[in-house]
Amino acid sequence: MTTAEKHEFPMARTCPFAPLPAYEEIREGEPVSRVRLPDGGWAWGVSRHEDVRTVLNDRRFSADRQHPDFPALVKGEAASRRPDEERMLIAMDAPEHGPARKTVLGEFTVRRLEALRPRIQEIVDGQIDALLAGPRPGDLVDSLSLPVPSLVICEMLGVPYADHEFFQEHTVKVIKQSTPPEERWAAMVAIQGYMADLIAEKEENPPDDLLGRQIVKLRADGTYRRTALADMGLLLLVAGHETTANMISLSTVAFLRNPEQLAMIKADPGKTLNAVEEMLRYFTIIDVATARLCVEDMEVGGGCRRCAAGTGISCAPRPPSATRWRAWTYPNATPRSPGT
Repeated sequence: MTTAEKHEFPMARTCPFAPLPAYEEIREGEPVSRVRLPDGGWAWGVSRHEDVRTVLNDRRFSADRQHPDFPALVKGEAASRRPDEERMLIAMDAPEHGPARKTVLGEFTVRRLEALRPRIQEIVDGQIDALLAGPRPGDLVDSLSLPVPSLVICEMLGVPYADHEFFQEHTVKVIKQSTPPEERWAAMVAIQGYMADLIAEKEENPPDDLLGRQIVKLRADGTYRRTALADMGLLLLVAGHETTANMISLSTVAFLRNPEQLAMIKADPGKTLNAVEEMLRYFTIIDVATARLCVEDMEVGGGCRRCAAGTGISCAPRPPSATRWRAWTYPNATPRSPGT
């Protein structure tokens, strides 16, 4: 493997369960290294956890994805940028980001999520019952992995579940890296348009769902904008739909491949939370965590690299031994509380 090939990012996986060992080699040997992006541009790849935290918390690194110099992690992404488009939460910098995040933060408190637990349990039980009662062999993805997050996110947003196939079709196009830029943009526009129409219907008499409560709250604050709320709905839908479905499927396969771990969970369900944490760490279902744009000259990685203003930063944090399944770790750890 040549140096140029080794530092292409992201790299194609050879196994769906874990990133390539080359990522671990880069982290250990050159944790802040030049990487070539899919569109041919270059950026600094940051792979150590402490360095990634520095980049994400330092205001000298911008999250503005509409900036022409922002690193494009998907081929064709730069060409599809619309500088005049309203920025989503994940593309905002301070001081704009704080208030925008605060408005929706109350929807994800422990109390609010605990109130959803009975309904989520009902959804999961219903899908499992239907899977067991259906033809053999059953399809885990179609019967459980996809419908569960679809039903839950639709429940939270107040979206009719009858439209879930529309969301499934378009969220796949948004997330998949091989989707042509024009097709990805069209999928995002379609979801945003749907969300805007749905929100317009809720405006006259806002219901007690996430979108309805946001309408009431933002109106009271004097900051309500339908387009901004539609963008938030799009973000929540995409972030919580396909990713959760993939985790359900991969986690099931992991337990089938490690029956002794499954036995431990059955014997002590209190270890479930730690099992979830370990599987989230291990699978890392997206290689591209996020990116930033350096807006001031500064040093990264304890001074090992100097980043000039206008330089792209790609963050791909991986803890030690991240490419190996640490089956012995989570079952023996102290269980975390639900509020952690």
